Formats: sequence, C-alpha cells, structure tokens
Amino acid sequence: MSVFAFALGLVFVGAVLSTSVAVVGFGVAAASSLLPVSAARRADLFFLLGLAPALVGLFGMVLVALPSLLAGAGLAADHCLTHDHHTHLCPVHITGLPAVLAAIAAGVLVVAVLRLGTRLFDLLQQRALVRAATTIGECTPLEDTTLVILAGPPTLLHAGDDVVLASRALLDGLSAGARRAALAHETAHVRRGDARCLSLLSLAAACAPPLLGEQMIRRYRQAAEEAADEDAAAVVGVVDVAAAVVEVSRVRLRSALDGLCAIDGADIEQRIRRLLALQPIARRSGAVVVVAVLAGATLSSLPFFDDVHHLAESALSQAAAPHTH
Repeated sequence: MSVFAFALGLVFVGAVLSTSVAVVGFGVAAASSLLPVSAARRADLFFLLGLAPALVGLFGMVLVALPSLLAGAGLAADHCLTHDHHTHLCPVHITGLPAVLAAIAAGVLVVAVLRLGTRLFDLLQQRALVRAATTIGECTPLEDTTLVILAGPPTLLHAGDDVVLASRALLDGLSAGARRAALAHETAHVRRGDARCLSLLSLAAACAPPLLGEQMIRRYRQAAEEAADEDAAAVVGVVDVAAAVVEVSRVRLRSALDGLCAIDGADIEQRIRRLLALQPIARRSGAVVVVAVLAGATLSSLPFFDDVHHLAESALSQAAAPHTH
C-alpha cells in the first residue's frame, strides 16, 4: 500500500509540474505572434512548448523518486531517517499524503493512461492505413520521398514514413504549376519531419491539460503548413505556391486520413497573405536541435535531485497541513 501511495504522490507532483509548464507555455505561444520570426522557427517553438509539459512532468517525477530509489538499492543514505518534520515521498516511509491529493492523482493517472492509449491506437491505425495505401496505390519516386497515387476523393498529404499520398482526382484538378508547387509543399513536410513531430505532440498532449495540449498541436500544425509554403516557394516560386493553396482549397474533401499534414489544413487567407509578403529562404525544421537543448537542460538538473526531492516533500507537507507553522 505504501508503494501505491508513493506512486500517487509522484503522479501528483508530475501533474502539478506539467500543468504549470503548460500554462506558461500557452502564454509564451500567445505572445509569439509578436515576434518577427519565420514560420519554421515558430513551429520549433510550438514543438518545444508542446513537449515540455510531458517531459518536465515525467522528469520531475524521476528526480523526486531518485533519492528513495537509490536508498532502497543501497546506493545512498536513507534521508528519511534524518528528518521527520514533513511528508516523506518514499515507498517505505511515506506519510501524510492527503486523501484528496491521492484522489486527484488517481484521477489524473487514469485519464492520462486512457488518453495515451487512445492516441497510440489512432497512430497505429494511421500507420496501417498508410501501409495499405502503399500496397494498392501507384508508387512514384519523388525527391526524398515516395508519391503514392490513389483513387477516391481529392487527397494530398504527407502521411509519415516519407510517404506523400495523393488522389488522382486532386492531381487532375490542378494546373501544372499548382501541381508542382503542391508536391513541393508536401516534400517540404517530409524534409521537416512534420508527421513525426505531430505524432510526438499527440502523445505528449496526453500528459498535459487537454485544452492546452490540443492548442499547441493546432499552433504547430499551422506554423508547419506556413513553413512548408516557404520552402516550396523557394523551389517553385511564390506565385505557384499561392495558386496551389487556392486550387487545392477548391477541390479539397476530407479523407479517411484527415488529421495528418494536409496542404489545405491551415487558414487559407493567412497563408496567402504570408506568401505575398514572403522573401523566400529555404528553412528546415530545427526540431532535433530543440529536443537536444531540452534534453541537455533537463540532464543538467540531475545533480540537484536530492534538493528537488526535499522541495516536493515540503510542498506536500504544506498541502497536508496548510494552517500549521
């Protein structure tokens, strides 16, 4: 039972950290529209802000648990024996975890597991659909990716696994210049790795407050669309990309794979205005650099795990007895 209470205490700490980071991230994202940065850099920012709540929450749980786990393995002294004035977050000595906090933590854990399971199932379904499409479609090499042409309603999207799905109905409905620009847009998504980034954001959102997590996914998706427009404009020109956005929007129809990076997924008017004001410079996603920086920042906090553990215990003690001094 003490192990279960210990786990709930960690979950509560992780939920508080995740929610706090998500709220701060929402404010930063809202203010980002005032920054004169490219769409690619804004996409990187939203990717970082979308991952941060889950990563900070999980890493915080690890830091808080580490002293007790090391003590249990005989690799460190049991600090619980040196003080008894507040709650202990320890599977052996845990004391004073309020029932209301335990109930909140249990609810958070159940909801997070259900959301994560649902998102994993959806992603696996999408991958299965993409694999099925590549077996029945007409596959054509396209720069760094494979173009799969299908029958059915108008569809054009980067579906992950370096695959671009397109329907014959949509391609036949575009002018030659718009078709070239639309395919350049989708290959830009492949180079940027947007489908993989969206998959990671979808999983991370399961560990963040629902509305804030979804908001960051929406912001990333829109910035990624504009960044792919910029890259395509550097290859085929602004006019052809603007024409592709308009022409695709005329023939678009939601497909069974809707929800991945589609060329018509962002606000059309905003994209056209950005294109008309664009000084095209090809840019690729810095998502890998963003993850590396975030990982370095979190790993640098490892030497302070005992202080973090003690701080979490003190905070829980205040919650257990808010009127004592």
